[in-house]
Amino acid sequence: MKKVFSFAFLAVIVGLMIGLNGCGKEDSIVSPTSPQQGLRGTTSIVTGGTTLSGSLDIHCTNFFKWTFTKSMDQTPDSICENECQDIEVIVTATKGMQVTGFNGKINIKNTGEYATENLKITLTVMKSCNGGDYQIVRDAVPVDVSQKPVLGPGESYLYGYAVNVAQFGGIDPNCMYKIVAHVRITNYIEHIGEEYGIDPEVSMQGCPPANDCVTVFDIPGTITPSNPEVPTTGWNITVSPSSLEFCESGTAMFILHVCNNGVPTEETFRAENKLVVDNQIVATAYYYLSTLDCTPHGGCTRTIGFYKTHAVEGLYGNNPDMVTAYLPIYLGTVGGSKTVVVSENTQVVSIMKFTGPGGASNGILKLYAQMLAAKLNIAGANGSGMGSEGSCIAGTIAEADAFLANYNANDWSSLTKDQKKMVIGWMNTFDKYNNGLMCASHCDRIGD
Repeated sequence: MKKVFSFAFLAVIVGLMIGLNGCGKEDSIVSPTSPQQGLRGTTSIVTGGTTLSGSLDIHCTNFFKWTFTKSMDQTPDSICENECQDIEVIVTATKGMQVTGFNGKINIKNTGEYATENLKITLTVMKSCNGGDYQIVRDAVPVDVSQKPVLGPGESYLYGYAVNVAQFGGIDPNCMYKIVAHVRITNYIEHIGEEYGIDPEVSMQGCPPANDCVTVFDIPGTITPSNPEVPTTGWNITVSPSSLEFCESGTAMFILHVCNNGVPTEETFRAENKLVVDNQIVATAYYYLSTLDCTPHGGCTRTIGFYKTHAVEGLYGNNPDMVTAYLPIYLGTVGGSKTVVVSENTQVVSIMKFTGPGGASNGILKLYAQMLAAKLNIAGANGSGMGSEGSCIAGTIAEADAFLANYNANDWSSLTKDQKKMVIGWMNTFDKYNNGLMCASHCDRIGD
């Protein structure tokens, strides 16, 4: 009995062990961590996603690139008082490539609770003619989002775009065009990990070329004298025709009718001339006007400002050297210990600028300038073909020469009050003479 019981007990134990092993295999089919992993994935989809809204506007661009050049006679003949001269302005217009496309702003708003991830925008341009279906013109055109690559919750931004269609058939004014903006992120709600988003669109009628033909205007610009003290109001310039029209590349001409209605003689000027299209300056040229060799014959006077700007050729604009032929000139008697000998044209400029100790506050420097101008006038440097009448200042010249033989600019501060008064008196006499207020007329007032 004891042996039988032992065997039976062993069998029960083995059976239990076999049963337990079977249960272990069955439980291993379902991992105890699987429900937790699935829960985490679901949570990510619900809490990490966001949504978008958007719209866009559209503007049509269609124009030709026009370029313009102009040429003209830059140095016409001298134009004397009451004379006129015509100057040709040749305009060359080139009708260049046509620029066509669309541009605008895409307004995107993050309407969710999480920042966007991997924002990307591309455009599709479509065209419909005669009421037919829209056909793709351009696709997958990228939009730059680098200025705002991430939109926070509730945040919006305007992304600019521009699409060139010149190489894709251009723009037909008789067709409709549509722009579709494909806005994609990788964390759109319920689409985590894939590119997903919205596709706002806008449409408009194609636009015709804005400048198939252009109207060109010639505008006389600023006239600048070589001598800043010379007025320019005596110049009168009119343009004909009033405008030119170009619809294709070509060449045409304006005429500038330039008249001298009282411009000072022996002067040069730099004149500006502009071409204007749609209120924009498209070309500028410069030319030179002059009244050289226009001084009436018979002798006349010029001021220190004239000789300062007409001593060294080209120093002031196109003004010529009108003094060298009349040098040397003595400011003081010949052989005087302090006499100034003016033998170079550069000295003339320096003296007319009151160069020296004290500048314009030094009466002797001012006397030098006015006396030198008076002697140049009498010598004939005025451009009239002969020297000016100088009998009315002959005595003043003799007195001033005698004084300047013994005194120069360095002595001014040590002169007595009476001596300074005498120097200023001589200087004023020469100033009046040079301005044509004594025995000789000023060159620009002859015949008044």
